[in-house]
Amino acid sequence: MAPTRGTVSPRRRDRTGKPMRKALIMLGMLSDSDTDWLAAIAERRTLPAGTRIIEEGKPIASLFIVLDGTARVSVQQTDVARVTGGELLGEVSMIDQRPPAASVTADTDTTVLAVDRALLEQRLRDDTGFGCRFYHAVAVCLADRLRSSVARLGHGGAPPPEDLANDDELDPRTRDTARLAAARFDALRKGVPRA
Repeated sequence: MAPTRGTVSPRRRDRTGKPMRKALIMLGMLSDSDTDWLAAIAERRTLPAGTRIIEEGKPIASLFIVLDGTARVSVQQTDVARVTGGELLGEVSMIDQRPPAASVTADTDTTVLAVDRALLEQRLRDDTGFGCRFYHAVAVCLADRLRSSVARLGHGGAPPPEDLANDDELDPRTRDTARLAAARFDALRKGVPRA
């Protein structure tokens, strides 16, 4: 079933051929009440091109879900990656409580959901089920990032072998929730009030 216009494909790669976004992995692992809570407390921000979303070495007050737009990730002023709708920003700092190791700057007008760190940490303390689902989702996202890095670095920066480059298969647990995750992401894109 092909995604309808304006929706995100739940396959390992989206309709543009890019890897499945981290927010979809997370949304697929959270419950309906978890995503309802995120939608209720998140602040929708539309940031003009050139806006620094996260600054390397400076503590952050929010976890960000990129809804639309494109941003660049840089380390010591060297671009290392690009992010688009469906990516998580600041999840590593949520885990290790350290300032970000990279800056993220909007290349285009970019819309994000900002999830207040203090509110998220309180929910993690108060609701152990949410905490288990949230941290599991972040662990899967970080494992995916690590595998991608190892594949890229293990081949001297050359494209990974064909079997890794065409890996359209999700872990069976993730695959079962991918369509639900895509629907939840689309609902977040459409339904969170603007700040």
